[in-house]
Amino acid sequence: MTEPVRYNAKDTSLTIGGVYITGYAEDSMLTWEKSEARGEFVYGAQGDAVFNETNNDLHTLTVTLMKTSPQFGYMLDLQNSREFFPVRGINKKLGISFGGDYGVIAEAPSLELGAEAGDAEFTIQVADGYTNRV
Repeated sequence: MTEPVRYNAKDTSLTIGGVYITGYAEDSMLTWEKSEARGEFVYGAQGDAVFNETNNDLHTLTVTLMKTSPQFGYMLDLQNSREFFPVRGINKKLGISFGGDYGVIAEAPSLELGAEAGDAEFTIQVADGYTNRV
């Protein structure tokens, strides 16, 4: 049996616009996903197969922060600037990195203010996204 790998959320680092992001929400720090399949097979009348590759590198990053995160204000400022920014994420223990150079905040978080501060979910689209092994 191979030795089990330990996972710790603290082994994950994320920079947005060159700023390290901290103060993640309890359940889901972030998600990273490709917005479209890499391609699809199509078949001719005689069963010939062709794999049509998609050249769409769009990825979506969802970052969930506590409202008390030191970078919450930074993220709001970034959202209002409407400028593109680089995104870089890594978890060396799992051996993955992800990111891209042209990110933009596509969806602003809802603001819930009540008995609890609540969380803030930022949806970032990255035009030239990638996922690699470290």
